[in-house]
Amino acid sequence: MLHHYRNSERLFHTADGRPTPLAIDGVVAWFNTDDPSIDVCESGRKVSAWIDKTGNGNDVTQGNISLQPDIIPGVLHNYSCIRFDGTALLQAVSPPSTPSGDLGIHIFAVGSVSATVASGSSLVAYSGPVSPGQEAISLDAVLNNNSIRMVGSSDGGTLLQSEFICPGGLFLDTPFIAEGSIRLLRQGNELLAHKNGSINAGQGGLPGSGLIGGASLRFGSSRDNLIKPLFGDLVEVIIYERELSFQERNQINAYLGHKFNIPLELI
Repeated sequence: MLHHYRNSERLFHTADGRPTPLAIDGVVAWFNTDDPSIDVCESGRKVSAWIDKTGNGNDVTQGNISLQPDIIPGVLHNYSCIRFDGTALLQAVSPPSTPSGDLGIHIFAVGSVSATVASGSSLVAYSGPVSPGQEAISLDAVLNNNSIRMVGSSDGGTLLQSEFICPGGLFLDTPFIAEGSIRLLRQGNELLAHKNGSINAGQGGLPGSGLIGGASLRFGSSRDNLIKPLFGDLVEVIIYERELSFQERNQINAYLGHKFNIPLELI
């Protein structure tokens, strides 16, 4: 399962005093390439594992060398990137567990897209079994709409979609910071969908018998069979087990924008 890390008493800061993602409670996984010698397991530039920095052990891996992405040094503001070629896939898949409370997820990703399939390229996909269907939440890049899209589905395959327009536009080979959040709330025998902190307009109740937990995490595709393959780069990914507040979102965006020299007005 994806292990959870409670860090309310452990605040981490960058060298210049800026809080890192670990300063906000609820972080499940955090990946970057600040120090490739410890953050990435690679051989001949082929990446077999991207290490979770939270200490939770939620590393994403790939044992099949033909499906391993490459690490490319000095791509974004002198940081290395993990490059996906449309066939590469890193994943952490584990058995179910019982979650507590309502299901919420907030994802931040820094990267770029060099090509896209018609349905969009999946940057990050986080999913877990539901009764009696499949719940899946993914953060996709949809270039033809100049947008980042957060997509979620719950019991019966009901689709929830929320688009995050990039003010500066979303273009090929242009670095971006993408974020999205979806929260499914239990209300009796229904699941209510919240996106970006508010109930999904017109969605109403989603039939469901309750989440039974478990989770899987994938970079480079939304599924094992490379649906929505990613042609592009990932440099940093941060995943929280809850929706972040407006202030917390601003804190993470400021951290990422400063680190990668991406103007905040373009986030």
